[in-house]
Amino acid sequence: MRTGVARLQVATCSASGSGSGLLIAPNLILTAAHVVYGAKSITIALDSGAAGGDSAIRQAQVVALDRSADLALVRVDKPMTGHVFRLAKGDPEIGDRVALIGYPFGDAHLSARFGYIGDLDRTEHFPDDEGHRVAVSNLFTTDAAMNPGNSGGPVITPDGTVVGVVSGKRTWVDERTTAEGTGWAVSAAKNSGRISSWSKRGPLAPVRCGGSDDLRDDQPIAVAISGPDAGADGDLVAQSLVLHGTAINQGQYAVAFELFTPAMQRRMGGVATWSRGLGSSYWRGIDIRGVAKSDPTNLLATVRLRTEQSAEDGPSGQTCSIWPLDYSMVLTAGVWHIGKAKLTSARPTAC
Repeated sequence: MRTGVARLQVATCSASGSGSGLLIAPNLILTAAHVVYGAKSITIALDSGAAGGDSAIRQAQVVALDRSADLALVRVDKPMTGHVFRLAKGDPEIGDRVALIGYPFGDAHLSARFGYIGDLDRTEHFPDDEGHRVAVSNLFTTDAAMNPGNSGGPVITPDGTVVGVVSGKRTWVDERTTAEGTGWAVSAAKNSGRISSWSKRGPLAPVRCGGSDDLRDDQPIAVAISGPDAGADGDLVAQSLVLHGTAINQGQYAVAFELFTPAMQRRMGGVATWSRGLGSSYWRGIDIRGVAKSDPTNLLATVRLRTEQSAEDGPSGQTCSIWPLDYSMVLTAGVWHIGKAKLTSARPTAC
């Protein structure tokens, strides 16, 4: 069952974040709308062992999103091998035992939290990033622990049937009183018809970030995690680097720039200065050779990056280059941001 729970990393025009989701078909992931709302780039990962040794990291596009239901469906660029979940035909009962499965805090390790159904058929108003309040209907409550990164993950019964999708939790009653044990999930049964119709759709129109939105290149970035020391964090690092590289390939340099730490952004001198000369550069592949974590929010990743570029922009006239790099990275909002990138040899080699 764990092989069907997805970890999402998302880059918007001005921020990045993480969430969870569930496989409902080999190429379709169901998640919460607020996880992918405004997404310019999305990467999705399943367990590393779910695809026979494949890193199981995919790029994805939103095919449907409804904020009033807090549900979205995304389609991956290549089918994934994992557990395909079954949606319940009816709501649970008050007092039923359930489990939440997902990746709280964008962690590399899947976790489960257990609780009981509190009440049904709720409508709640959630604040969004634009200062508005969005009414979400067909919710039920549970006292199972929810944390950032759980959003979009499945709520399941003991037999593995999905009765809901994690939406959010209540933390305050008023300015003086905190709330405990009240998490919301969207009813799977009440939205099953909507989800079924969504599966037949093509991708939504791309999000506009200003400037040029012409798609320069949509070739997926090849991912390998070959180093024995990469560990579970290798997948997380790969997801973050693919977000960054995809934005470069699409010419969305402001999006890619947001995946640098503030200190790195200052060193780069701003988006325009950093992106100068990238017009002919494309990321084609990354190989994670090793990951060394100094503490929960800092790591050093040893990476081989393969790029293609014009001879004019390439080192020593190379049109295809292998860059041996050490990336110092910092965890923010469940996504690893690039703090430093250091070439570990005198120069890149030709492919």
